[in-house]
Amino acid sequence: MNRELKFLQDKYAINLFSWYNFKSLETELEEDSSILIIGDCDENLVTPISERVNSVDLFVSTENCKKELLYQVLSKNVKLLNQYVSGEKFSEYDEEVEKENNSLIKNFKEKYDYIIIPSLTKDILSSFLCSDIKEFLVEVSKKFSGVLLVAFDNSLSIDVILGEKIDDELVAFSYEDILSGVKDIKEEYKDSSYKIYYPIPEYKFPISLYSDKYLPALDDEEQKMKNLIKIGKFKEYTTSYMLIFSLNDKVDTDVIYVKYNIDRLKKYELSTMIKEKNNKRTVIKKALN
Repeated sequence: MNRELKFLQDKYAINLFSWYNFKSLETELEEDSSILIIGDCDENLVTPISERVNSVDLFVSTENCKKELLYQVLSKNVKLLNQYVSGEKFSEYDEEVEKENNSLIKNFKEKYDYIIIPSLTKDILSSFLCSDIKEFLVEVSKKFSGVLLVAFDNSLSIDVILGEKIDDELVAFSYEDILSGVKDIKEEYKDSSYKIYYPIPEYKFPISLYSDKYLPALDDEEQKMKNLIKIGKFKEYTTSYMLIFSLNDKVDTDVIYVKYNIDRLKKYELSTMIKEKNNKRTVIKKALN
């Protein structure tokens, strides 16, 4: 992430999942839903979501993240579980279980409505003993029985090709990887469902969120993106992806576009969401402040 983008992220604290309706898969009420977040995160992600749902459990990987969460985030409905990689362990689970298998996620049996992975890392992938996106999607969904929301970089993004974005800790998949993976899964799990979103400028700071039903026009983005749009390769070479996946037909596909308008006076900042159902579109605008 470049310096300007990092400044905006710190200033506006927009997270990739704030727009999503985390309705309970049983009652369809957000206040009844349970969420598991896997991976290092901060209060800008955890707090807004925890205020809407019944419970949020956290698996983190680093000591720094653990300390930050303990200091800033934990409340009556937010619980910090053991770390999912080797290192100092918390006291949430019996240590005898730890000794049986170093991967705590393998022994974890809880069920959730949603599993959020804010940034897919090599540590997380290895914790599920997976090497490709197909294995990963199936393993996570079977383990926790919920709808998975995961973000990751594009291995063929224009930034990667230009050598501007390489992070050895992160896992990246291409657009073709995603399509191939979900196609293979569909052959085995007929009820599986998915939706791909395209966050711009990237998933760590998503000012715009596009989908297959609402792709950017030439006037919507900066020059680098315009070039991709012009040649019809936006989806293949965009910076990153957000994938929503379920082994059952539980993925909510109504939202086709999200935009955060932050280039204006604070009192006029707002979010715009477009939903599409039965070929009818609804525009929802909300004040950010």
